[in-house]
Amino acid sequence: MNQFDQLDTDFTPLGIVTMAMSWLDIFGIVVLNPFLQTIVYVMTIAWLGMQMFGFIKKQFKKKS
Repeated sequence: MNQFDQLDTDFTPLGIVTMAMSWLDIFGIVVLNPFLQTIVYVMTIAWLGMQMFGFIKKQFKKKS
């Protein structure tokens, strides 16, 4: 788990932008081509996963 202890959240601005783009695409405000849409969705899922991992890691450290 050492590599996960060094996980950094420097991608937060990029993650927020990709999540905003995915929501705008879902609502039909912005139309993305299928390739770009796939990239945006994958980056959004990765960013949300990093955020959840960081939150869970903090909760376990508080309990210890």
